[in-house]
Amino acid sequence: MRLTTIAKGVGAAALCLAAAGGAFALRDLRPLLSPDRTAERQSLGATTRSLVYKVPDEGVLRFALSRPTTLVRILSQPNIGARSWASQSAWVYGYCATMRDADGGIVFQRDIYSRALHPSRLRPFKRPVRFRRGSQGGIALLDEAVLESDAPASVVELTALDADPGVVDLDARVFERLPFIGSTALSAYLRRSPEEQAQLSRSDAFPPELVSDAERAALMSNRWRVIGPVGIPGRDYRVDVVYERPYEAEEARP
Repeated sequence: MRLTTIAKGVGAAALCLAAAGGAFALRDLRPLLSPDRTAERQSLGATTRSLVYKVPDEGVLRFALSRPTTLVRILSQPNIGARSWASQSAWVYGYCATMRDADGGIVFQRDIYSRALHPSRLRPFKRPVRFRRGSQGGIALLDEAVLESDAPASVVELTALDADPGVVDLDARVFERLPFIGSTALSAYLRRSPEEQAQLSRSDAFPPELVSDAERAALMSNRWRVIGPVGIPGRDYRVDVVYERPYEAEEARP
């Protein structure tokens, strides 16, 4: 078993609703997903918004993968109480990640601990600041873990572990790697619109039309898709909305 952890700020979200009780779940999530809240987001100075899921201290937050895979990506962020947010600059927290095969057998299990930083610790890099509407506390910077199991997994389970006193609770998102390899990756890139191709190749030194086929295939091969937890929101898991704004906008706030 191998584990690679890196820190990176990323924003993305998706939600899977269970077939049973789907209407109930849709009613609960309608205020989060519709109508378009662009004006509300802009009034908060935010550039993006995403859904996050609470990792329980007791019980399990469970995610079902769309296909068996050995690679899983987890983004985690601890929520910090107001007093600790004002006086501390880093917090240690942990969670247990378990990957199971289609029969329920464990193919990977690891306790993962991270030291999350206050955004001000990274000056002058000034990472984006994440926040909740109406919250008096703060959200520490994201941590990323890429897990690789020896055998393909169909389910990922998360449970919160011990954390520093200032940590109120923990949010997480789980991603699966898109199944694009070799020629299928290149075909998937070429099917994208010019705008999507420009977005995919924005980190490249050359414009999209000058990117080689090998680079185009690599861009599609290294992509992840966020997945939602199993169950009904409010009963099986808790979902929340997190906004993000540039650190410069945070400094300019009164």
